Amino acid sequence: GWPHPGADKAEAGAFDSAAPDAHEPLPNFCLLLLEPETVDLLELRGEPQNRSLYGRDGEGNWFVRLVNP
Repeated sequence: GWPHPGADKAEAGAFDSAAPDAHEPLPNFCLLLLEPETVDLLELRGEPQNRSLYGRDGEGNWFVRLVNP
C-alpha cells in the first residue's frame, strides 16, 4: 500500500504499486458507464475564471455555451 496519509512526504518509490491483473478485475472493482446530458466546467485558473456549459441537442450532438462564472 501507499505511505500513511498526513505523514511526512515519502520517497517516490514508496508510491509504486504492482499493476493489477489485466484479465481478472479486483474484487472491489465496479465499472460505471455514464452518459452525461450536461456538463458544467469551471476553470479556476485565470482572472476572471472561465465557465462553459456543455449539452446535447435533439440529435445527440454536443454544443458548448460560454457563460459568466
